[in-house]
Amino acid sequence: MENSNALKIAESIMTLTRDAVLRDDPNAFAAYFTLPQIVETFEGRTELKCIEDVHRTFWAVRRHYDQQGITDFTRICTEASYKTPNIIEYIYESVYFKGKIELPERPSTYAILRLTGGQWRINYTMYGVTNINAFSDRLLNRGEDDQTAA
Repeated sequence: MENSNALKIAESIMTLTRDAVLRDDPNAFAAYFTLPQIVETFEGRTELKCIEDVHRTFWAVRRHYDQQGITDFTRICTEASYKTPNIIEYIYESVYFKGKIELPERPSTYAILRLTGGQWRINYTMYGVTNINAFSDRLLNRGEDDQTAA
């Protein structure tokens, strides 16, 4: 269980979920999550109990990106390690862009991957975001009407 392999696995999941967000594909995104799942920010926590909860959060975050003018983002894994053969913990920074302009805020996220059914899936996330620009509310499904986006 080399941590370099844990890093590769975490980076792969980050890329696959990022690509799903940018394609507006909530089903591809949700395929990388276990349910139920806890999502936390500094503002609180919520439990995603079913696929509809994941979709609601997906679209709320996607709308937030659109409202903020975010056209692209990337994630940089700063640490990844095996805790057991079936659990990887990792930390990453998100880098957001408006066109070609990189935004200054780089929130960190702590996440846990669990190997289930032969596939690595996100089992828990703690987003290091405050409610600046209502981002925490979107992650926690608070406030905005969470109809699915067009």
